[in-house]
Amino acid sequence: MARRKTVLLVTKPGLIRNVTSAGLSLYGYDVLTAAPEEAIESLQVNRHTAVVVIDADLSDQDGEVSRFGRAVNPKIDVVYTSGMPHRVAATLLPGAPILRDPYHPHQLANVIAHLRSRQAEPTDASAA
Repeated sequence: MARRKTVLLVTKPGLIRNVTSAGLSLYGYDVLTAAPEEAIESLQVNRHTAVVVIDADLSDQDGEVSRFGRAVNPKIDVVYTSGMPHRVAATLLPGAPILRDPYHPHQLANVIAHLRSRQAEPTDASAA
């Protein structure tokens, strides 16, 4: 049986965290949650994390969490969420998608699935 992908959801505690966590679980992900100030410690402890979802309005404006995640696991995917993505886009990890708040868990699951499938696709050099 394939191992479920672990997602670290970095948001403030509350209803949105709970709904998003439950929704991602329904879509087959193991979900860990952390407040912004707990994210790096969670990544240290849970080195098998495949995806970090970060509320960019609350944290990671300087990219500290995403850079640390990539240092621990160079293949980790990062997804940002923001109510005003145009205000934070320039300061975030290049290539990381930004999902506009408010969002439904199925939208986030779709973004994560797209990132995961993109990693599985062969490159032109390996396909030849």
